[in-house]
Amino acid sequence: KERSGLDEQGLKIAENQETSQKNRRRLAENTRDFKKASPDDKLSLFNSLLKSYQEEVDNLTKRAKFGENAFLNIYQKLYEAPDPYPALASMADQDQKLSELETENRKMKLELEEYRAESAHLKNQQATIRRLEERNRQLEQQMEEKVREMVEMKQRSLAEDSQKTLEALKDRERALQDQLRQATESVKNMQKLHESAQSQLFELRTQSEEDRTAKEAEVSLLMDEVERAQSRLVSLEREKGDLRSQLQTTNEDTSNNSDYMDPSDILESSLNAKEKIISELNAELRNIESTLSSEKEMHVNEVKKLTALLSEK
Repeated sequence: KERSGLDEQGLKIAENQETSQKNRRRLAENTRDFKKASPDDKLSLFNSLLKSYQEEVDNLTKRAKFGENAFLNIYQKLYEAPDPYPALASMADQDQKLSELETENRKMKLELEEYRAESAHLKNQQATIRRLEERNRQLEQQMEEKVREMVEMKQRSLAEDSQKTLEALKDRERALQDQLRQATESVKNMQKLHESAQSQLFELRTQSEEDRTAKEAEVSLLMDEVERAQSRLVSLEREKGDLRSQLQTTNEDTSNNSDYMDPSDILESSLNAKEKIISELNAELRNIESTLSSEKEMHVNEVKKLTALLSEK
């Protein structure tokens, strides 16, 4: 049944091979002509040469696909076919037994002919002839019974092979249905995992934006506090300069008037207090700047961690 289809496929493959060789020779000639052409002629020949290459690629693809389909078709049919060896072996044994019976039958016929020849000369041996004829009939009957038994055995063997083949096909169908069900469940699980990953990704993005907004607010507050501290420091420096000016003026007035009460101690004490406040503010400013730098570094590291986690998700 498959021979005619295989013959057609073989002729088609041979025809494709011949056509491919012709196209390759033609394409090689066109390529040589293109290499020998002038630069101006190459511009006009390029599109046609490229189209020829594309057509050859398409033809080779079709040729490969045809050969693969032909191979898979015959492979599938051979794979699904039952093993013919048991039936052939049984038939060979039955043929051997039948041949032995036929040989024995021929021998008996020869003996019968010999007895019949003897009976022609010896008419008084009719009883022997009848006995041999009866034996021949028995042998023929036995032969018919054995042939009938062989036919029945062959029929049962074919029925059993057909039943086995049917059961194998049903088992394969059930296996394919199980694979289909497993594949469907796998697709559903993958969809659930995808939806869960999308939800986690959205939560991570939302959390990252909220953390970034909070950190930026903290940094803004720290920057405002730094600006206020710097303004206060400038104001204190200005007051410190004013006090020094007042102290210098007071010292000059005191040197001119011996009876005037010396307020330098009061100004000096106030100046020392101001310098202490300025020192404290400078220390506080350095602490704030250090805290701000640490917060920035922590914020950058946290952003990097969240970005890495986001990329992983």
